Amino acid sequence: MNKNYNKEFREYLAKDLEGLVYISETDAPFEVAPFEMIREVGWNKFFAPLIRENAEMSEEKIALARRYRKVKGFIEANMKRRRIYKFGQTEIHILIVGTDLSGHAMAIRTSAVETS
Repeated sequence: MNKNYNKEFREYLAKDLEGLVYISETDAPFEVAPFEMIREVGWNKFFAPLIRENAEMSEEKIALARRYRKVKGFIEANMKRRRIYKFGQTEIHILIVGTDLSGHAMAIRTSAVETS
């Protein structure tokens, strides 16, 4: 995609959205997030540090890694069209989205702080 178009599109959209809010109990304003702040994360890359085991780990950390591995397997067996998105730069919102076996949309969310 042409970078100038992307910049112009974001600027136009931001101007159009100025003063508008999503009507709800909080009436929060819309904001255009820079594309660089939204990224898709590979499934295995996301889980790799959570399920990694090594000989120097405590039994508690090994048990935790195995719990993550079990959850990963359960999600793989029961969620289709899985995608993981990270939003933000330091304070990161993480969303795992997909559909269950019946085709209903579902999401799992968490957050992280990433300073490096």
